[in-house]
Amino acid sequence: MIEKSRDHISVIQARKWLRKILVNRDSYEPLDWSQVIRVNYPPYKYIISHKFIHKNAQGIKERCAITMYLDNSGKVINFHKWEQHDV
Repeated sequence: MIEKSRDHISVIQARKWLRKILVNRDSYEPLDWSQVIRVNYPPYKYIISHKFIHKNAQGIKERCAITMYLDNSGKVINFHKWEQHDV
């Protein structure tokens, strides 16, 4: 049960972090969240992926997939992003 709540906290923190870094937050359209994957590869403790659509700084719609790497407390400490323009 404790692990489930940690997973939930990780997703909440990842979502907040993502919303904070997006240029056009109002254009954010979530598509899919992966399950939280627990890893033991310091400094990473959790990995989570997310697919979404949003408008970039030029107002062009993008389909994105982002993989976020989180520490033991669920804080995003690294990420990798893939973008496809003109969705």
